[in-house]
Amino acid sequence: MEGRTARGRLSAAGLVVDCCAQPYGDERGIRLGTAAVTTQGMGEAEMARIAVFFSAALRGEGGKVAARVRDLAGNFPPYPVRK
Repeated sequence: MEGRTARGRLSAAGLVVDCCAQPYGDERGIRLGTAAVTTQGMGEAEMARIAVFFSAALRGEGGKVAARVRDLAGNFPPYPVRK
């Protein structure tokens, strides 16, 4: 699957990735990183869940996983309120 198509499917599911040029031709790929999720406190268990979300979204099932993505992200706010 071409990177722009993959990025669109993942975005529809609430998963953000970077699209990047391939060394040859006009096709694009996707670039995955873990900095954002690890900064938010996610670990190995959450990454396993995210991998399942990615798989479903790339198969065109983004609408089915979008709520699950929101729930997971909601448990790990990027800027937690400090008291």
